[in-house]
This record gives sequence, structure tokens and C-alpha cells, in this order.
Amino acid sequence: MVSNVTTPSPGHTLPYAHPGTHGRASSYRRAAVLLLAIALPTLTLVWHLRAQHTRQRTAARVVAALGGQSRVQTDSTWHKLTPPRLRRYFDRLRAVTLAPHPPLDAGSLAALAQARSIRDLDCSLVPLSDADLATLTPLADLRTLSLEATVLTDAAAPTLARFRKLERLDLRDTNLSDQSVPTLATLTTLRDLRIAGTAITPAGERHLRAALPTCTIDGVTPPTSR
Repeated sequence: MVSNVTTPSPGHTLPYAHPGTHGRASSYRRAAVLLLAIALPTLTLVWHLRAQHTRQRTAARVVAALGGQSRVQTDSTWHKLTPPRLRRYFDRLRAVTLAPHPPLDAGSLAALAQARSIRDLDCSLVPLSDADLATLTPLADLRTLSLEATVLTDAAAPTLARFRKLERLDLRDTNLSDQSVPTLATLTTLRDLRIAGTAITPAGERHLRAALPTCTIDGVTPPTSR
């Protein structure tokens, strides 16, 4: 019978593993996996915060260059839990008011749209077109949008419908008409709607009041005296 046992040749030493070597290697691997599991989300969060901070600073500079004003929220819970030198990364650009008749361009609007934390945007007396408004659709958290005396038309209605969190919308002295009424009626989160000075007729206003019963509408017809 042929034996399968290997006999070491003279001068050759078989490899020897200390009984604890495999255990330590396994512990090192587990520690590496745990460290990676902690480091990757942390690095991702840091990258996200830095990128967001850069976008918001850019938007604030654009607003200032256009002669407008901006308000930054700095009193969040994160500020209380974060070291002072890191708190700026948790600043949030919340409100923006553009100056009347600023020198708008597509690049400025695109930069403004990247500050997605904006909740209140006032574009009154700004020559904002339908295409300009479409550029601002990344501002999905908008609660208040003032578009008084802009050059918007009925073509802007589908864009307005994309701001699903709007509570206050000012469309006074724009070119919207009854054609926009069915779309405006889908903004069920509205609590205040101003349409005086538009081409929306009393019939269109009645349609809006029926569709949005909890919304206060400053319309084209004066309220009935009691």
C-alpha cells in the first residue's frame, strides 16, 4: 500500500502556525470591517455637508450680487450639538428676497436653485419668465412663493404644480388666466392665494374656492359684505 504521508526532505521545515494566529487574524478582519462600516457613512456625511455648505454659500453670494437679501437659519438642534468651528456646515439658507429688476441670468438662477433648503422666496417685481421659474423647481421645500408683477403666463402653471409644499402663493398682476385654474386647484396645501390683477375671471375664482376650501383667496372680485 502506498502511503500519502509526505516526509520532509532533509533541511526542510514544515510551516508552523501558532494556535492563536488564526484567531488574531479573524479579530483583525472583524475590526477592519467595523472600522470601515463606521468610517464610510461618516465620510459620506462630511462630504455631503461640505457640498451643501458650498452650494448655499454660492447661492447667498448670488443673491447679494443681485442686490437681494437672504436669511440663514443658525438655531437648529445640530448647532447645539456641534463644535463651534463646525456649526457653519449646518447653516440653512431659508429665505431669499430678490431686489426688483435684477440682472437675472440662467447661471444665477441655477445657483440659487441649488440651495434646496430655501422655504420662502420673494421674486416680486422681478422679470421672471416661465422658463426662469422652471429653473427653480429643485426648491422642493418652498412654503412661500411671491411672484407678484412678474411676466409669468399660463405656461408656468405646470411648473407651479411641482411645488407640492406651497402654503402661500402670490400671483398678483401676472398674466395667468382661467386656463391655469385647474392646475392651481391641485395645490391642496395652499393656505393663502393671491390672484388679483390676473386674467382669472370670477368664474375661475369660484372654481378655486370650491377646490381649495381651506385656502384664503385674495381674488379678482371683492368679498361680499355681511
